[in-house]
Amino acid sequence: MTAICFTKFTSPDGCRTEISIDRPEAVGDLARRLNQRGYDFGFKYLPTGEVALAISYEEENQDIEIVANGLKVPDAVDHLIERFAARVGGGGV
Repeated sequence: MTAICFTKFTSPDGCRTEISIDRPEAVGDLARRLNQRGYDFGFKYLPTGEVALAISYEEENQDIEIVANGLKVPDAVDHLIERFAARVGGGGV
């Protein structure tokens, strides 16, 4: 397992803190490659009880995954990172 770091955004004050989510090595490797290319990962609780996971570049969201907060979050992290990596350059991100 690999820890993938996310910036957690807290409303309404906009406070930012770092959190990590442990994911399989293959997903962690894709995340590292995306980080090396300047992409960042964000996490935000929504008022609906869901969370928004985002990949951003220079503070602009490039891809977003919204999922119910809870057990589905780790799989949503995998889906987001794998989908985005395929879009921007496949396995060779």
